[in-house]
Amino acid sequence: MSIFSFAQDEDETVFVRKAPFRMILARARGVVPNPEDLDRLQLAEEFDSLAFWRLDPADRDRLGHAVMTATEQLRRQIAGGEQIEEPVLPDIDDKLREVIELFMRHLEPAA
Repeated sequence: MSIFSFAQDEDETVFVRKAPFRMILARARGVVPNPEDLDRLQLAEEFDSLAFWRLDPADRDRLGHAVMTATEQLRRQIAGGEQIEEPVLPDIDDKLREVIELFMRHLEPAA
């Protein structure tokens, strides 16, 4: 399992299977506005975890929006029946929605 978290508290953490986590991070690499974020995404993949609460607010907001956009993109691709790089379980839409809701609770609206 992999995690996205906004606090050390489990209530602010979403656990996802490794395949969707990797696919979200892969899509986020294409939308991050800051090249330094590529390193953070690589580390997140290596550690199966992206702890946003450890980032300063500007980095958290910027990277968080990129990951949320990537999650929304993956959700649309699956819903549209597009070919994706790894198989997913039937409940993937619920899990992706849970990830998006976590981000929406913690990020400022995009400008």
